Amino acid sequence: MAGIRRRIAGLAILGMVGLATSPMPPARAAPFPGLTDVAIENLLAPTPEPLGALPDDPTGALANAVVAFGAKLGVPIHPQSALAAAHLDAGLAGRLALLLGQLAACHDATAHLLVALPPPLSAFFDEDATSPALPGAAVRAIRVCADRVQRGGLELERFLAAAPADLGGDVELWPVLRLDNTGHDDVVVNDYVLSVDRGGNDSYFNNAGGNAIDVRRGPAGSGAPETGPAHGCVNPAYDLGDAQCVLSASLLLDMAGDDTYGRMEPPEKDADAICTDESLVHRVLTIGAGFAGVGILIDASGNDTYVGKTVTEGAGHLGGVGILRDEAGDDTYLAMRLSKGFGILGGVGVVHDLAGNDRYLYYMPGALDPSAPYKTPGSGGGLSTTGLCDNEPRWDEGTGVAGGVGVLLEDAGDDVYQAGPPIDHLLGTTQPLRHTGSLGWGDLDGFGLMIDRSGHDRYSGVPGRADGKTLMPSVESTGIFIDQD
Repeated sequence: MAGIRRRIAGLAILGMVGLATSPMPPARAAPFPGLTDVAIENLLAPTPEPLGALPDDPTGALANAVVAFGAKLGVPIHPQSALAAAHLDAGLAGRLALLLGQLAACHDATAHLLVALPPPLSAFFDEDATSPALPGAAVRAIRVCADRVQRGGLELERFLAAAPADLGGDVELWPVLRLDNTGHDDVVVNDYVLSVDRGGNDSYFNNAGGNAIDVRRGPAGSGAPETGPAHGCVNPAYDLGDAQCVLSASLLLDMAGDDTYGRMEPPEKDADAICTDESLVHRVLTIGAGFAGVGILIDASGNDTYVGKTVTEGAGHLGGVGILRDEAGDDTYLAMRLSKGFGILGGVGVVHDLAGNDRYLYYMPGALDPSAPYKTPGSGGGLSTTGLCDNEPRWDEGTGVAGGVGVLLEDAGDDVYQAGPPIDHLLGTTQPLRHTGSLGWGDLDGFGLMIDRSGHDRYSGVPGRADGKTLMPSVESTGIFIDQD
């Protein structure tokens, strides 16, 4: 217990767990209480920034970037005819080329991190997984790469907001690039590294800025091994090894419209149906999620709905960075658990909502057999990342556990926060029961930060959270909750 108090008093763990030690930065004002890692602070306060000088031949550079990224994914792409037909504005084509180049650097950073980890990768989804000694340089590279992608995405957003309507036609180059340049109402069911949409009320039933990408299933005419909607990782402990998805990097920028990210469906027969017969989202690692890599979603405007499962909606896992940035509108965030600004095993997860009256909610599918013990077939919920039935809502809305950092920032609006109640949770068979929760919660050398900067807000589920309330780290939780009335 004394050791826990010492860690809380020093706040030395925050953002640094699992990394090689480095000198502490000089004392300075802390815009985000409790954080000591400048790379994480940069993720929370990005500014638009060009990724470099625009290439002399923007369309040629974009074609080369698409081909190169396709090769990294093992997918041959011949983009020249599609790009020639689109007649893209030079400023747009050049920025897309630069962004793909930066995403390729993030893809390589993921590869460097993975090769430094002991196999098998599935072990990091195991119930006994504890915070690993992640290689500090590799994790920092991913955080810096995520910062550059986010800044480049915001610079592209600024360019598009000021540009004329006619910047060329649409581009479809699965699985690397999708561009809706004309603002249609789209239903997107396949996965992409870079997706840019200039308008329309769109539905994204795909990775949606998650870095676990399905390169097995693509649209008709894409040359994919299978034609059809993406399936992705439902149970990543097994699906990653079976190539249902591959770990890469992703950015989704949507400029306008009332958009929907994710959908509830009846459970799959050989997956969640062993737990429940109620509808739920099938796959994990979606909607601005990064597992050992970078996944970012930026939505510029509109009343949007985000529907996820687990490790979703601004979630970072195993040294990865996941960011969900929504800049305007009355939005709804819905997931089962491990979401809405969630970090684990050295990962960083961020949700930043800049405006609107928003709702943060959870759902939990009912049990097939109400008498079934926890994490056994029929006990409800959905498959955990290890393939067990898990019906406990937890670790949402600015929560970091097992060396992770999770942040939820709400800048304005009258918001509603509904979280699962604190529970006594057994994290691994060798660990004691943990009294753990959500809404600015940290546990097992993790750190959670929840800040609501204005508005009249309502909270339920976790005791002590209320309008105008501040809760600093305690023996129970290495997290911070601040509601600035």
